[in-house]
Amino acid sequence: MDRIPHGLRRPAGAFQWVVPAILKVAKPEPEKSAPDPTWKQYVGKYRSAWGDAQVLVLNGDLVVIDPMSPDPPELKDKLIPLTEYTFLIETEEGYANRGEQVVFEMDENGRVGRLKMGEDYLYPLEEW
Repeated sequence: MDRIPHGLRRPAGAFQWVVPAILKVAKPEPEKSAPDPTWKQYVGKYRSAWGDAQVLVLNGDLVVIDPMSPDPPELKDKLIPLTEYTFLIETEEGYANRGEQVVFEMDENGRVGRLKMGEDYLYPLEEW
């Protein structure tokens, strides 16, 4: 007689092994809504005394990346809208920026004059 693995001797044990694997495969991806078209005004390259950052729309989210990191899209900070010009940083990596506010300060022409991340200011760049 073949041996039955200990976790599968009882039906409940089988479910504990099988159901998570099935759900992982069968669970549909959450539907992404189209990115807010007003976010285009924030997209660009920014610089501070401490380094560069790039704001872009990636997979429907407004994000900030460090272009000098080894894998910028993987180390992104997602910007969650709070008000028209204010966002909250959400990151899965748990870096220091998590939970800080990002404020896009607009100039008299309606363009970003500077970007405030936490207590730091970054200024728009036309070119790298």
